[in-house]
Amino acid sequence: MTSLGEYYLRGEGAPKDIAKGVAWLEKAGTYADIDAYKLLARHYRGEFGSAPDLPKAVEALSRAVALPGHGTSVLVSLARLYAAGIRGQPDIESALALYRQAADRGDPSGLTELAKLLLARPQDAEGTDVVALLKDAADRGSPDAMGLLSDLYECSAVVSPDMEQARSWLVRAAAAGHPRSIAALASRAGADPEMTRRNMEALKGAAEEGDRESMVLLSFAYRTGQGLDRDERLAAKWQEAALAPGEDRSRAQLLLARKLLNGERGGADEGFARGLLEEVARDGDANAAFELGRLLVSAAQSDGDARARGVALLQKAAASGIAPAMAILADQPDDQLRSTGRTAAEWRRSAAEAGNARAAISLAALAKDPSEASAWIARVESLPVCSARDMVELAQIQSRVNGSRGAEQARIWIQRAVDTMKFSEPDSATLFLIGRTMLEGVGGASDQQAALAYIKRSADAGKVEAMRFLGRHYASGALGEGDNGLAIEWLARALQGGDEGAATDLARLAASAEEDAPAAIAALRAAAEAGFAPAVREYGRSLQFGFGGAADPAQGAAWLRKAADAGDVMAMKELSRAYASGYGVELSANASTDWLLRAANAGDAEAMYGVSLAMTLGFGTEVNTEAAQKWLATAEATARR
Repeated sequence: MTSLGEYYLRGEGAPKDIAKGVAWLEKAGTYADIDAYKLLARHYRGEFGSAPDLPKAVEALSRAVALPGHGTSVLVSLARLYAAGIRGQPDIESALALYRQAADRGDPSGLTELAKLLLARPQDAEGTDVVALLKDAADRGSPDAMGLLSDLYECSAVVSPDMEQARSWLVRAAAAGHPRSIAALASRAGADPEMTRRNMEALKGAAEEGDRESMVLLSFAYRTGQGLDRDERLAAKWQEAALAPGEDRSRAQLLLARKLLNGERGGADEGFARGLLEEVARDGDANAAFELGRLLVSAAQSDGDARARGVALLQKAAASGIAPAMAILADQPDDQLRSTGRTAAEWRRSAAEAGNARAAISLAALAKDPSEASAWIARVESLPVCSARDMVELAQIQSRVNGSRGAEQARIWIQRAVDTMKFSEPDSATLFLIGRTMLEGVGGASDQQAALAYIKRSADAGKVEAMRFLGRHYASGALGEGDNGLAIEWLARALQGGDEGAATDLARLAASAEEDAPAAIAALRAAAEAGFAPAVREYGRSLQFGFGGAADPAQGAAWLRKAADAGDVMAMKELSRAYASGYGVELSANASTDWLLRAANAGDAEAMYGVSLAMTLGFGTEVNTEAAQKWLATAEATARR
């Protein structure tokens, strides 16, 4: 009866007929067949193509649990349904009771799932050693428990951070086939090729056994060539399998959406990700509401209605206790938060109180007096601080607020940040922050060589601000003996990266460093010929005044016009001065005021003052005292802003 019911549900060996399949399974259940109830639960979860009916899935599994001889997998499956929420409201008490039953019978997944739920609800964990539960599950061969132990040792409030332990559990989890651990190891720089190959074989095995998370990760591995040869056909095949109807489909959709939004497919795909999140959020998933809300408030193309919906979704996620949702609400303008009944400051406080370390660090930084800052620092230190950036910012606050004790704490946090960076993919912004903090002597004596090494790593990783920093400091000699050659090299790289300030810095070097001026001009010219407006402007000014070679006012003015036509406000003002003096162009008061007016309309306060004066004097335009006064008032208001 059970086999016949499954054939009808699947449409294998017989035409698909859901009603007949359910009827045969119900009949088999009356003969105390546990497998029939398990199949019925899978059907009511939507695995065979029907719409999910979670209360009926719970009913089927409850009937299975009431029968003698049921396995622990039935208990775990039923507990997951209660924990997720049958009618949108989780039943944590029932879920915990079922997980404990499975754990008492030695089931590794029961131990792991119980630990996960207790970590999410520490108020229910009193008297329970969660780490011991996970280690017991790991000893019984649970890859999921090993992966979670790696996460906890890397950063949690449950155990002291221990990066060696974290790494050890990560390797064990990957070897046992834990999908996220396999992907994490494969993505690390210098990953062992042979270990990666073995881990990827384990990932394939897990995917072939039906693990949805493994399917998503395998699809990305084939698409990106990370640990496997690129193969778009296999990538599409595993993505389709991950999104097929059935149990855990929503988890696959959520993971896939997150990876798409992170650009891990070779570029962010917001449209596809949004469709996935919309579907999962409709079923009441708070994590999907969070991801979708975050997307809607941050997407450049979102209009007012979309942002308002994003705020509403984030508020829903916040009501479920998701602290990062509160932190994102804290970053929204108060006028967009009126519907929530709270201000940005109130959401930031809620996020910090709910355990968001970043929000608590922000509150400590914004505190008006040392005692308030110290209170928020104490709150941060009771939370898991996981990112190196947060550690460095906390060190900066500690050194500023708490005197000698703060200096020692700052040293500890800086060292933790440095240790964290050893075990993670280098982040250019954090590398730069660490270097700057070391130069400032936060946490102890300034270590210029170590600081420079971090700043150079940041620059090599693409941080334009780090390139400009190195260029300026080599030019000024602030890092020791000045070196114009190195200064020009780093500024040229910053300019290629789109940094406007580097163009001005190179022009200054061209004007002051006689021996190295040609190299500075060559870097400017290359960027100018590529069409970068600030470089076009500075190259034009250099030609005008003969920086790095003979002066050529006419050619200089021609380059300035190119920059001005491209919308560069400073070039417009320079061109106005050229026409006012006839330097490189025909003397023309009209053209001078016309270019000044364009710069003023673009929002430049200095140009507004100039237009006001021109209209007062009748320079290149008719005298118009009323308009002159309006421009003067606008200039003053702009300058104040």
